Amino acid sequence: MIGVVGGGQLARMLVQAAASRQIPVAVQTGSDDDPAVEGASRLVTADPRDVAGTRQLVEGCSGITFENEWVNIDALIPLEQQGVRFRPSLAALSPLVDKLSQRQLLADLLIPSPPWCPLSLVSPAQPALPQGWSFPVMAKAARGGYDGKGTLILKDIDALAQLIRSVTAEEWMLEAWVDYERELALVVSRDTSGCVRAFP
Repeated sequence: MIGVVGGGQLARMLVQAAASRQIPVAVQTGSDDDPAVEGASRLVTADPRDVAGTRQLVEGCSGITFENEWVNIDALIPLEQQGVRFRPSLAALSPLVDKLSQRQLLADLLIPSPPWCPLSLVSPAQPALPQGWSFPVMAKAARGGYDGKGTLILKDIDALAQLIRSVTAEEWMLEAWVDYERELALVVSRDTSGCVRAFP
């Protein structure tokens, strides 16, 4: 059995894919109404950040994976030290729980991404964009944002000033605007033997 921390749409897709391979999946989620509950072999009703819930989840599971990066890494380390197999490992997941550390990791690995900067680098007294940038820009919460949650399109300097006044700057980032025609996603997996597979 595989355990999944989280019970949203991504977890539901994993449950469905596992069912087609006759692999049972246990789900840890805060609500019986979450999408992944239907079809799960076992349910642990606990917030995904609740490490006591994750302790229940690991019972009978050969490995644990995550629906998203909204987890408490420090609280899970003792479970990993006790032999719980997290995939990805907590060390691999750790820089991904915060968009600022995500972007720094991409920069360190020389992987292209849109120009960005921590909001904390913008002066509250005289808000201005980094040199060479122009409006609009994206503002993103470093933690917990997705699909319109924790994201704002800033169209002018007044919107930037308002954002600085209304949030904790250290918890946000700015990103240069990217005009795009289409968004594409690729799912790639690597098993414990190092075999890499790409899925449509």
